[in-house]
Amino acid sequence: MSTWLNTIIFKCRKRVAKIVRNNFKKIIALEEHFSVPDKITRKYKMVPPPAFSYAQDPDIKRRLLDIETLRINEMNEAGVDLQVLSLVAPGKEQLDIEEAVAFSREVNDYVADIIMKHPERFAAFATLPIADPEKAVDELERTVKQYILKAL
Repeated sequence: MSTWLNTIIFKCRKRVAKIVRNNFKKIIALEEHFSVPDKITRKYKMVPPPAFSYAQDPDIKRRLLDIETLRINEMNEAGVDLQVLSLVAPGKEQLDIEEAVAFSREVNDYVADIIMKHPERFAAFATLPIADPEKAVDELERTVKQYILKAL
């Protein structure tokens, strides 16, 4: 969802929820960013560039990380039925191929665990090491078969 739409929905969520519920059967929000815990990013020595707002704002970082509690509460308030999660930058692009493969796998395992706990609320775009097409397809196949991720 775009930033301006997120702002409108967050600030006017009760009105938006009423409009949505009265006019649509199911609301699916696409490409909703999430982040992984610091223990994962530190392992790969990943640091968000200073220009990224969440690197400077602890509230944004908290909202990117708190998927199972805060996000579900906000989804309920806004009338959103399902979010399709997408990893926020920095992603695997700054890693060498082998690290990107391992990082992608770890991210996919992390988000799949959340989806398995809340299958009616979340789906996800697979994180793929696209610098190596063969390994990207291997990871896509793994995530689809093992976790039934629905998008890439």
